[in-house]
Amino acid sequence: MNLTSARLKTVMSEFIFGDRSVEITGLSVSAGGGQLNVHVCVTDGEREKKSVYSMLCEFWDTFGICLRDLPREIDDDTLSEIKKYSDITHAVQKAYGCISCSPCSEKMLVAKLCRKGIEREYAVTAADFVRNKGYIDEVKLALRECERCLDKYWGYQRIIYKLKSSGYNSEAIGAADDFLATIDFEENCRQLLEKKYLKSTDVVPVREKEIEKIFRSLQNYGYSGREIKKALNALKSKFVIEK
Repeated sequence: MNLTSARLKTVMSEFIFGDRSVEITGLSVSAGGGQLNVHVCVTDGEREKKSVYSMLCEFWDTFGICLRDLPREIDDDTLSEIKKYSDITHAVQKAYGCISCSPCSEKMLVAKLCRKGIEREYAVTAADFVRNKGYIDEVKLALRECERCLDKYWGYQRIIYKLKSSGYNSEAIGAADDFLATIDFEENCRQLLEKKYLKSTDVVPVREKEIEKIFRSLQNYGYSGREIKKALNALKSKFVIEK
């Protein structure tokens, strides 16, 4: 009895699928010995496909396969794990590149990796990996960010908002809060007011509406109403208010 064309294709696909085998054929070292290249050969009927998956040595150690055990046939689940750790290794490499260019919080690193096309699952794993390796110290980074913000004469509210929006954890926010408690923001506000509006002049004629505009500007820098009022009072002799 003759098989129909459709039935023939089904039988052939079943036959080919049944002959499929996956084998690790070898290992090679790269990245100064810190990374392994896993050579995999997939045979499907008469077809053969060779691939190389790179991963960190410590990831490979989880498989418990030694060089003397090769070549070795593996199942599809193991192949999927190899592909996963290869993708995570790629994400880790990207993570190291990101923090070397611009140190950031773990949450911000995840966002950067996602923007670079890394799947979120792998981005989260990579960020956690480099943090555990000691490359992300959020407390230290948050304090450094505070100093940069103070150099710009930012007020407390704007600095804390900046840290929270950058994804720093609660420990880092707490450390920053303790540090900022030692800063005289009333004096900082006065210095900003003098630097931004008085400059080298001794007296500045302003109208009441301009004072309101200055007030709003200082609020945008993150200063409270009380801090701004005290700064204005400290320099009121230098402002000639016109009606």
